Amino acid sequence: MNTKRYTLSAFAILVVIGLVAFTLLNNRPNAIASTLSLPALSASKNEVLKSRILKAHLKATHGFSSIGALAELSRLYHANGFLSNATDCYEILIEQDPDNPKWPHYLARIISGYGMLDRAIELHRSAIELDPSYIPTRIQFANALLKSNRFEEAENAFNNVLFIDSNNAYALLGIARIQIERNDWTGAKALLKNAVAASLNQIGIDLLSTVHERLDERAAADQLRRDHSFGAYRDLADPWMDALFSDSYDTFALSTAAGMASFRGESANALKLLERAVSIEPSDPMLHFQLGGISQSAGEIDDALSHYQRSVQLKPDFSDGWHYIFQIQRDGGNAVAAQRTLEKGFKNCPSSPALLIEMADQMNRQGRFTKAVEMLRKSIELKPNEAQAYLNLGRLYITSGQVESGITAMKEALHAEPGNSLALTTLAFHAISSTDRPQADHYMARIRKQPKIKIEELQQLTSLYQTAFESNP
Repeated sequence: MNTKRYTLSAFAILVVIGLVAFTLLNNRPNAIASTLSLPALSASKNEVLKSRILKAHLKATHGFSSIGALAELSRLYHANGFLSNATDCYEILIEQDPDNPKWPHYLARIISGYGMLDRAIELHRSAIELDPSYIPTRIQFANALLKSNRFEEAENAFNNVLFIDSNNAYALLGIARIQIERNDWTGAKALLKNAVAASLNQIGIDLLSTVHERLDERAAADQLRRDHSFGAYRDLADPWMDALFSDSYDTFALSTAAGMASFRGESANALKLLERAVSIEPSDPMLHFQLGGISQSAGEIDDALSHYQRSVQLKPDFSDGWHYIFQIQRDGGNAVAAQRTLEKGFKNCPSSPALLIEMADQMNRQGRFTKAVEMLRKSIELKPNEAQAYLNLGRLYITSGQVESGITAMKEALHAEPGNSLALTTLAFHAISSTDRPQADHYMARIRKQPKIKIEELQQLTSLYQTAFESNP
């Protein structure tokens, strides 16, 4: 009995000592993180973010175990643009949690943006050693070496990626760039063709066209420009970086990330990011409009329509919202709803160039030619540097028999957009039909320089030219 009583008393004493120790430890500054300073939070309008940062900072600097709190604090800082504070957290986490590859990866991504490539390279190297299977770190590592003109090291790093993933478009693109630095344009071409194929025409196509031109392969370069849109680049997906957005309260950053995810074909991820943005700023019409666009791209037409409608509810003078609603209803065969939307949208946005063009089309269908012309001219007045209203006006005049007025409008369209294929082919056809050889030669020469014009259209115009002038253009 005495032994049992003694054991219970000893256990109670140990519990009390433990509680006292825990209380003391929890209420003393953490020696590791005590130097961390808070950012100026007054600029942030989000009270939830402020509260979370203050709580995480308190835990990190006065906690019994600060690793979890530091990790949360670093995510909050990084995801919301407090990069200097995030950097301080990552430096401590690298030291205190050395087996986690995310800390050097995150820090490298931040300091790379400041041009600190030497340190970033070493951080990437550390992350790779900790997790050799994570491809985004390997690509970032190789790209940093390439930017530092360390070509042999970069080539080895890219080849290490290809050893894991033989069709990695970013690695193929990276080695192609190295081959260009070595003036090996033929070797670069082979690599770029593989990159383009592996990425479904998203990676390397612009550079491949340049390589074709450098090798005097003009026809191949023109074919690429004819078949593909240039200037589009699918950014490297990085799930570790994407995970930060679950702690982001920056709707602009969320919106941008959603756009990039959508472009990569990750519709579900894009929708998730935008839904978070909307939960933070539910009254922002542009977020609803973007949600509509991504839903529409994913084939979710009813959801898209709902989001577009919400955007104009929040901002009745938002003409793009009305226009997209109208197009969905029109293309879906709901003519009555489309007409109602167009009229309501035009009432709220009487100076919308796009809605003026649609209204002009409606006027023309109703036989109100003069009113249609008036609306198109108003659209042109509002946006004189865009071709569409000129093109519609030209077609309107030509189909009504006022050919010269139509040709004048087509010339104005070409002035607004010098490479416009419809304007060029219409003007070339008119010159050939009018047996105006100097003008026909002028427009045919311009058409041959426009790779976006279809081969069939060029062949048809060439045949008409040969018939009209009994020679080749």
